[in-house]
Amino acid sequence: MSFLKKLDAPTAPNLPLAPLQFDSRYQEGLNNVLRLYFNRLNNIFQAVLGPNGGQYISCPNGLFFNTADQTFAATNTAYPVVYNATYLNNAVALKSGST
Repeated sequence: MSFLKKLDAPTAPNLPLAPLQFDSRYQEGLNNVLRLYFNRLNNIFQAVLGPNGGQYISCPNGLFFNTADQTFAATNTAYPVVYNATYLNNAVALKSGST
């Protein structure tokens, strides 16, 4: 059983036309339509940004490190850092001799 659910983008609601005179039933109906719409928006944002969010967003990442000592000739010169091991990865990988 998959814990992922399909995200459906909520469509903008069709708001009821306002009467010429104030009507509390109209106002309650309008508030209800808007409440339902904003609840759906909130659910989408919770699925994307909540504690388990990001599961619907492609965000490749990795945590790489090197187990060997690396020596550099000069401290004021840029050198590539070579990684030889992976701790965590999501849609990325090291190639042989990666920097």
